[in-house]
Amino acid sequence: MHFYIFKRNETLDVLLLPHKGTNMYSFVNLSKAISVLAYFPALMPLLLTLTTGRSVA
Repeated sequence: MHFYIFKRNETLDVLLLPHKGTNMYSFVNLSKAISVLAYFPALMPLLLTLTTGRSVA
């Protein structure tokens, strides 16, 4: 899934990637060419982490 996340001072271009065989997700920040190897149990903690900059999972 491809998303744009609009923050006050920047816009993030990210891919949210589901992992096969699990209900876990991770993401790739296309704006900064960063692949995050963290696994999130649902989309909401992942989106909150992206928007706030702090891990909530």
